[in-house]
Order: sequence, then structure tokens, then C-alpha cells
Amino acid sequence: MFSHSPDNPHQKQSTPIHPTHYQGQGSLNDPYVVEWEMNDPEDPYNWDTSFKWLITAQLALSTFTVSFSSSVYSGGLQDTMRDLGISYNVAILGISLYVLGFALGPLVFASMGEASRSAAVLSKSLLTHLSFQMLGRRVVFLVTLSLYTVFQLQGALAHNLPTLLSCRLLTGIFGSSPLTNAGGAVSDIWSFRERGLASAIYATVPFLGPVIGPIVGGFVVQNPNLGWHFNFWLMFAFSAVTLVAGYFFTPETYAPVLLRHRAKKYTDASNGIIHYVSIHDRNKPKSLGQVMRTNLQRPFGTFSYFLLPFPIDVRPYAPQIQIRIPPLFLATEPIVLLLAIYIAIVYGTLYALFSGFPI
Repeated sequence: MFSHSPDNPHQKQSTPIHPTHYQGQGSLNDPYVVEWEMNDPEDPYNWDTSFKWLITAQLALSTFTVSFSSSVYSGGLQDTMRDLGISYNVAILGISLYVLGFALGPLVFASMGEASRSAAVLSKSLLTHLSFQMLGRRVVFLVTLSLYTVFQLQGALAHNLPTLLSCRLLTGIFGSSPLTNAGGAVSDIWSFRERGLASAIYATVPFLGPVIGPIVGGFVVQNPNLGWHFNFWLMFAFSAVTLVAGYFFTPETYAPVLLRHRAKKYTDASNGIIHYVSIHDRNKPKSLGQVMRTNLQRPFGTFSYFLLPFPIDVRPYAPQIQIRIPPLFLATEPIVLLLAIYIAIVYGTLYALFSGFPI
């Protein structure tokens, strides 16, 4: 998938229409289990290296666009205060709300970008082992970047404070998608041996955006023919370019989604006579409501049978239960706690300097 077309010209389509070498019988109760084969040309790890670098560059551009927009606003603080008649403390809310969006958006978009490997959902009669099957990375990227681009127009045309601040909050929420999901896309296409260099180059981009943003924003507002609104037009232009590049150059990279599409293609090609299922979807029913409810609870801890509102003995199913409590994880893993504190201090200081010393 080099573009929006489901076929990628960099891959050789060599798999048969009705392959029968997979595990299973091909029946409805025992379908063929589709998984990657050795040197499979559709496996993202086996894509052409130049194509993978193109995808990495587009992902880096998307994170640069979002981080650049977080700080370019600070270059026009004084003009914004004058034109809207607001105080300095109110004006810097445009930065604070944008960064707040970085905290709110991942609660939804990070879980939509990929499926949980496993989780336990309890009912009054049984405990069902589920796989949460989401939309894949490409759909999440395109939808969020589209909304991110549209809402930049709101800021470019804003003439009052509520319009401006709501624009900054919404663009921060939708712009958080590349910050949380792009790293996963990079790991989807680069193997462990190759991932170091790609990750190092990609990881530097989010730090360049906040540094370059105030410089560009300061130069823009010094031009009397442009003003602070032009900063939003710049954000809109960067967002539009990123969206178009993502649409044409970045395909779906998440392996469970690609295997699900392959299984569906094989089943449809046989007119439903032979049944196929992705190895990630085997014996795992799909429910969007359960997916969203569980993934929204994941940042705050998941299900624990000690708190069930009804009596049920879950001890036979205990090996299937995964109880993930990030607050407890922070308290019991010093390296996670120290890194979280370090990043919080660094980002807090960085954005405080943008508002304290606007260029």
C-alpha cells in the first residue's frame, strides 16, 4: 500500500487466491489461521528500505508539524493581547491548552491505533478472552490530521478569545495522535536490528519543532503586513502538507490489521466457502463498545475481580486475566518513575520559557 490504493507497487503479489497451507481446516468453526510467512513481501519488515525511509520521513514530518505548532503561537503573544484586549496570563492559555490536549488525546487515539494483545472482560455467566481490534494506524492518522488541519482555520480566522482558545485545545487534542502513534508505526516497519538509527533520527524531530516555532513566529509578527493570524496560516499549511503526504505515502503498517485484511480477502475470494481468520483474531469476538470502554479504562487500571459487583469464581480463569495499573507501575518501577519526572520537568521548563521569554 504505497498510496490510498490497497496495492503497494513495492511488493510482489505472489500469494495464491485460495491458500490452504495455513493451520486449520478452512471451515467456519476451524478456519485457516493467516499469519506472516518467511520473507513475506507484504510483511512491513520486508518492504523496500527506501520505502520505509519515506514512511519514516512522513511520520517525522507529522510530529514536527504538531510540535512546531505548539510554540509558534508564542511569537505573537503581544499582538494577540493587543488585538483581543486580553491580559498576558490569558494569552498564554493558548500554549497551556494546546499542551493539555497532548494529555487528553492519547487516552483515545493511542488505544485506537493498535489492538491490545489480550484482556479479560467479565460477564455474569462467563469470562471471555478478547482481542481488541481497532482501526489501525492509517485511519487514525488521517482522521485526526484532517480535523487538526480544519481546526487550524478556526485560529486563522479568530477574532475573539473563545474561538482562539477552543482552537488551541482542539488542535492539541487531535495533534497528539502523531506523537503517540507514529513511534509505533516506526517499530512496525523496522526490525530490531534496523530500528536504532530510524528511531534516533525520528526522536530528534519532536524536539526541533518547539525550538524553531518561536523563532518563526517572532519573525512573522514583526512584519506589519502579516500579524499573528499568519502564524495560524503557517500551521494550516504545514498541516495540509502533512495530511497530503500521509495520504499518499504512508500505508497501514500495523501487522494485525494487515493480516485481517488478507484473511478477509481470501474469504471473499472463495465466496465465503473457505474461511480464514488472522492469527490475532482467532477465537476473539469483536465489540467496539467493549473495545472503547476497556481502552479508556487502561490508563487508570483495568478490571480486578476483587471489585466485581456480582459473585463469580474466576480462579479457573486467573491465568487469562491481565491487571494493568499504571499508577502502581509508576510506584513500583523506579526507572519509569524517574523518567516520567524527568520528562515532566523538561517539558514544563521548555514551554514555560516560551511564554516567559517570547522571541
